Amino acid sequence: MTDVELKEPDSGKRAAILAGAETQFSQYGFRRTSMEDIARQVGISRASLYSYFDNKEAIFRGLTVALYEESIASAAGELSHDRGEESLDVRLLKGLCGFYRRLFGVLESSPHGADIIEASSRLSADIVQTYYERIEKLLAAELTFAADSGEVDLKAMGLSAKSGAEMLRLSSAGLKQGSQSFAEYEKKLAVFLPLLFAGFTHR
Repeated sequence: MTDVELKEPDSGKRAAILAGAETQFSQYGFRRTSMEDIARQVGISRASLYSYFDNKEAIFRGLTVALYEESIASAAGELSHDRGEESLDVRLLKGLCGFYRRLFGVLESSPHGADIIEASSRLSADIVQTYYERIEKLLAAELTFAADSGEVDLKAMGLSAKSGAEMLRLSSAGLKQGSQSFAEYEKKLAVFLPLLFAGFTHR
């Protein structure tokens, strides 16, 4: 994935195409959706659609970036609030839920979740990995703040902020895999996080 894919601002037309593609992928799955279907959904010609994207694979990758940008922005917003007022596990819960809420929504709204997941694994694994690295940096910053303020003793846990963030991301991803809905995932995470830090927090 290039930096351009991550940083280039979307035009209104590009955003409309991605929104139309999301609707089509949700209703019919990736495999059954054609460029003509997406063009029809957006209300433009196929020629116009091809002037923005070479194929539906490129559209899917563009949609992946857009979805994860929303997710990382939501996580960052949640983690930046209420430091000093809410406990670390609550802040982490809000941040991780902010990251995964939109992604769960995509799958929960579609009867073609397996098809979409397969397409993501095949076409967008590099993009997803980039955002996993970004959420880990946000989590590491939150753990560093908690350690510096004396809220948690990472050394007693045998963790650095970086390794702790990686463990949190991997654990949260594992809980996501076994959850049938976002509500179920949130409940599991709400139980897991306090257990993880039990005995190592000073509140």
